[in-house]
Amino acid sequence: MPTTYPPPVDSALEAAFAGIVPGRTQVGRGPAGDVDADAPGLFAEYATADGDLAALVFADPNTVNYLGGTTAGLDAGAISDASSRSEVLDDSEAAFGAIAAAIASCMSTEYTNSVSNKAIVRTAAELTDAARQLWAAPAGKRVYRVTVDELGAGALHLFLS
Repeated sequence: MPTTYPPPVDSALEAAFAGIVPGRTQVGRGPAGDVDADAPGLFAEYATADGDLAALVFADPNTVNYLGGTTAGLDAGAISDASSRSEVLDDSEAAFGAIAAAIASCMSTEYTNSVSNKAIVRTAAELTDAARQLWAAPAGKRVYRVTVDELGAGALHLFLS
């Protein structure tokens, strides 16, 4: 049975993102909300070394493009344009792996089993059965508001086992 993971503190995520994202990034608590099954964005699954699912993250297109797109060196205009259409850019998705790894580093503490990013997928239909079950009935949930200066803010939803 997986350990129940505490949600990372805002400042830990902010510090982790600062080492990757070229622009200034701020992280705070976001408004509670659900993620629709057909919502555009990315899901990231996190597992322990034993393969137990520890967490699931959903990042909306703004979050993916603002964090991933700036990391990939994309033009601010292209990032803003895609985000205004709720579209995830391919280059933003490709760069989001580093963001997902940073999130994992914030969940791996001396009190929990170490976790790593297992998969990044675009649709809920691509999630594993275990991830869908966690999404439906998490032991804990937190929504973060992630802001990248000069671009705007997006939402990062964390579902914990």
